Amino acid sequence: EITENYFQFLDKHIEDVVLGKVDEFMEINQIASELFVSHKHLTDTVQKETGSHPCHFYDLKILDEAKKMDGI
Repeated sequence: EITENYFQFLDKHIEDVVLGKVDEFMEINQIASELFVSHKHLTDTVQKETGSHPCHFYDLKILDEAKKMDGI
């Protein structure tokens, strides 16, 4: 559930940045706070369930969005 919530939050947050609703990207510890979990618990859970650190997915989603905006 934490991992699923994390991915849903990322999608919404990145969309908000792209649309100008939010000025800058949040850090993982800020996202963890928004999800009402500690940074360590979020990191440990996502890494255990997916095999990768939360930053890995955050970076990939940002890059994917940048490619869409650039028409690649």
